[in-house]
Amino acid sequence: MRLASVHPLVTTRALARPFTYLVPDDTEVGAVVAIRLGRAKQRGLVVSLDDEAPPGVKAIAVERVVESLPPPLVELALCCTLRVASKRARFQQPEVTFGLIPSRGGSVRLPRLVGTGVAAEALLTGRTFDAAEALRSGWINALLPTEGFTGRARNWAAAIGKHPALALAAAKNSIVAGSRLAFGAAVSHERELFTELAISSHVLDAP
Repeated sequence: MRLASVHPLVTTRALARPFTYLVPDDTEVGAVVAIRLGRAKQRGLVVSLDDEAPPGVKAIAVERVVESLPPPLVELALCCTLRVASKRARFQQPEVTFGLIPSRGGSVRLPRLVGTGVAAEALLTGRTFDAAEALRSGWINALLPTEGFTGRARNWAAAIGKHPALALAAAKNSIVAGSRLAFGAAVSHERELFTELAISSHVLDAP
């Protein structure tokens, strides 16, 4: 077991600070754990590891690790080119409510994806966005029914995958490069990719 600072996931101002708990050795920052605050059962977020307990305080162990994936899935999704979600999905960047900011690029990628205004609201309030809001803002590309979601998501992706692979790769290359290069350089890069595709044999074979 190792000592960790755990921030209770509660709205009570008196509890809006980390507490020291013992967690399993393989726990990582970002894990959600089940804890006890007095007699109450709560959930908490591991915000740092290998801390020292306050003088005179004996740390108790968390009851269990609820979710061990560290980074949060929302930040992982921001690294993807396209995102789909079910109607019951929820999106949140809660770090500010714990006195933190995203550590995996969330505050950099989200504004580029949804615009500064929506990103600022998400990052500064820490509130939850439902799937419909995420779709309207561009946080996700498609909203699919919850029932049979995995199969529907695969079908959605398959509709893209049926296009020529070289063209898909070049389009993604241009999109990513275009977000990082100056406009003129991005257009030149796009033209180079177009020329490479235009002289390749697969264009002649396309229906």
